[in-house]
Amino acid sequence: SSRSHRVVLCAEARIAELEYQQQQQAAAGEGTISSGIARHNFHQRLFVVLLRYKSIQGHGFQAAAGPSVFELLRQQLSVGFECFASPLNANFSRYGSAFPDGDGPFGSAGSFFRMQLKHGSYEVNPPFVPSILTATAQHLLQQLHAAEVAGGALSFVVLMPGWREVEGWQLLNSSDFLRQSVLVAAADHGYCDGASHQRKDLYRQSPYDSGVMFLQTTAAAKKWPVREQLVADLRTAMAECCPTAAAAERQKQQRGQRDLEWQGLVPGTNPGDQQEPQQQQLKKRKKKGGKTPQHQPQLDAKQHTKPGAKQHKRKKVKPSTN
Repeated sequence: SSRSHRVVLCAEARIAELEYQQQQQAAAGEGTISSGIARHNFHQRLFVVLLRYKSIQGHGFQAAAGPSVFELLRQQLSVGFECFASPLNANFSRYGSAFPDGDGPFGSAGSFFRMQLKHGSYEVNPPFVPSILTATAQHLLQQLHAAEVAGGALSFVVLMPGWREVEGWQLLNSSDFLRQSVLVAAADHGYCDGASHQRKDLYRQSPYDSGVMFLQTTAAAKKWPVREQLVADLRTAMAECCPTAAAAERQKQQRGQRDLEWQGLVPGTNPGDQQEPQQQQLKKRKKKGGKTPQHQPQLDAKQHTKPGAKQHKRKKVKPSTN
């Protein structure tokens, strides 16, 4: 199959795909190395990637558009490069990523902020962090200005949360390079989970409305026009990335489990609680007067004291007769 367009499937398939890529590279440039050594090198490189992305605890930052979205952009706008991706969720053989030292063997071309792009069609889906969104917008507009002067055909499809108060959003939506802007409701689309290689489900619901902006130089707008039908098809493709009802419920339960783990209310997190069900732990804590997330003591709106607390009457002070 073609290696220019890849789809994230599951842990085993993704790792097998990365291994196949490494085997191709070894066959092309390291043909004298034995298969055993090549496999050992692959495992070392894979360990570095998995450990790096696990340690930053940022799976939400690594969420990606779904395969149907990339297929549409590839067909209609000739998009062939992701500016923000990782070896674990990339849809193309070459992409930009945050850690080129570890990601390089798996196709990373380095940080987007170091790239000087003069022509071509790109997908841009940066981490949903205001400062990064703004830095992305600034760098992207610089590239467009330079390409416009040089007469280059440069096109970007930008996905970001619908945070209209963020400077990055305002910069892109007020740019002369903006050809089309679409706002998709959170309930109407999803993303590939940034940890899909560790999850049972590929998709997760978007927590925010998402904006999709098409920014192009004059030459790019002629070469890859953004038509109304493309916008309609994009909405459909993004809707296909919503998790199923069963997957959404499973993810909701998983989030609840992680919250309980954080609060120390699951078996094995407290001495003596290894075999106790969660409900028994909650009941014991209530009897001991411990606080639980569901039963936080509330302050009385008028008295500003906890319910049941003794009220101390103020002594009346007689007015002075002097």
